[in-house]
Amino acid sequence: NEGEREFGATVIDMGGGQTTVASMRAQELQYTNIYPEGGDYVTKDISKVLKTSMQIAEALKFNFGNANVKEASATDSVQVEVVGSDEPIKVTEKYLAEIISARIKHVLERVKQDLERGRLLELPGGIV
Repeated sequence: NEGEREFGATVIDMGGGQTTVASMRAQELQYTNIYPEGGDYVTKDISKVLKTSMQIAEALKFNFGNANVKEASATDSVQVEVVGSDEPIKVTEKYLAEIISARIKHVLERVKQDLERGRLLELPGGIV
């Protein structure tokens, strides 16, 4: 919004194939970067860790995913088909959140380091 542009804010957009960051201060673009990791990397991580297909991993992320481990249920679970096995595995929402949050933290740590270098973490509008 106009106030965020005037006083300064950072916008982080995590898309499928990339994460885009832009920082504004005094209505001027101060910083922009494109990181080659996005939601697709989260899906790949789920697929690798759970040994399931990308299609199932994407569905898990969309339907049960949460990047906040504290909010995820340790008791609610979902059956997941495993590649090369006739027996599905039971995965808790909390375990799925741990997989998701690990990748998100990895990406956001890189963003944070770059914003710190540019002294852009303390903008009044915060991070949007």
